[in-house]
Amino acid sequence: MRVSFKIVVGLLVTATVATVIAFSNTYIGRYIRWNMPDVYDLTKFPSVAIRHLGESRQFVKGYDHTITEMNVMHEGVKVPLKDLLSQSKTRAFIVLLNDTVLVENYPLGDTPETLFKSYSMTKSLLSLLIGIAIDEKKISSVESPIGNYIPNLSPDIARLTIKECLLQTTRICYNESYWPWSDEPRWYYTTDARTLTKQVTIDENRPSAYENVEYNVLLLGMVIENATGTSISQYVEEKIWKRAGMEQDASFSV
Repeated sequence: MRVSFKIVVGLLVTATVATVIAFSNTYIGRYIRWNMPDVYDLTKFPSVAIRHLGESRQFVKGYDHTITEMNVMHEGVKVPLKDLLSQSKTRAFIVLLNDTVLVENYPLGDTPETLFKSYSMTKSLLSLLIGIAIDEKKISSVESPIGNYIPNLSPDIARLTIKECLLQTTRICYNESYWPWSDEPRWYYTTDARTLTKQVTIDENRPSAYENVEYNVLLLGMVIENATGTSISQYVEEKIWKRAGMEQDASFSV
């Protein structure tokens, strides 16, 4: 059976277009090329450096690097800690007591110098920044509507308070699946997070209870930037990174 010349040309054109899109710096291009998020995604995204000062705060190292003797309770069963860390694909495991490092272990071969994406730890960082901005009188209160700091939001979104975003009780519509039209990959791979976030809507049928919605994080970021007149990365550098005596620069994906 002979294949039509038009079909062959059509397939070649389709493959060419798909390849061009896959390697383009667009949302769908990133989705196809990078797909599932990874702890090393910081090497893929554009980034800025959060600088540290010359002198760093040092913790006392009072540990044995091995954890082979340690057992922990996991789902009601005592298991070797090293096995649990390996099975859970933990990359860095550190236990601090006051100023002393009791345990420091890298089960998958990373080192203290390895940079990882921090993912949801960023939410705690944003909470700190909100508190600092309130202390500096740049934000009046966690009860303030985010519309006081972000222009051109829909009325339903503008009425949300900073506290609701912090507690993740906003009821913003959010699809956590990983299809290309879902919110989870869309916010992660978008090239314009601010515009995307201003398009979100409220689901009136959902209860006002905790639910992980990444748009809350982006809204808080815009609140901080507009309230302080500086970028998130600069605010982290000035208010936290340098003052805490961090030993290394951080990488902030933009």
